[in-house]
Amino acid sequence: MALKTGGSNQSSKNNTTVPLPSNVIDMTARRRAQMTLQSTTQKMLGQPEAAKVQNITEMRQDMLTNERRKNRRTILSNFIGAFVVIPDLGLQSVALYDVAGDGMSFDTPIEAGRFRTGEEYAVRVYLSRDTYFPFTMKIKNTRELKADGVYRHGGLFVKPGTNEEALKSFIKFVETISTVLRKDTGDHLISTSRG
Repeated sequence: MALKTGGSNQSSKNNTTVPLPSNVIDMTARRRAQMTLQSTTQKMLGQPEAAKVQNITEMRQDMLTNERRKNRRTILSNFIGAFVVIPDLGLQSVALYDVAGDGMSFDTPIEAGRFRTGEEYAVRVYLSRDTYFPFTMKIKNTRELKADGVYRHGGLFVKPGTNEEALKSFIKFVETISTVLRKDTGDHLISTSRG
């Protein structure tokens, strides 16, 4: 029987493969040990590790997502009025913070107090001074943000509601418009004074 380097020898009697000696040296283990040693040495000497490759597409997508959320919050906080109906007291103004398909979050001033987790409240979203659509939400969490001087409440929409379709359309509107919003810098104003 003749020996071959690097490969296997197949016996014709029982079709078994027997590994034969190879002249190829496996460097994987040695390279792994060198990389570990190099990394440990860099840490001990206070040298930074090798830079990691960043996915630019992922970073850009994260930036766009953050910008959309910022625009959505601008719409919610500056253009849409929201109030929670408090039985026997009236309407408590709240600042909408975020809206999603199944719920929303809003802020109340610390002085106004917090809503209880687990309770359901009637909410009104005003689209003009005297036009609103109502819905009910259940408070799921509340946390104090001392730096902002508010309590942030998060809750889920109670379904089925009479205004479920209106609510879905409202959320879709906010999500859609937030992707195309631009900030007006006053660069297109026409001056009325002539000298």
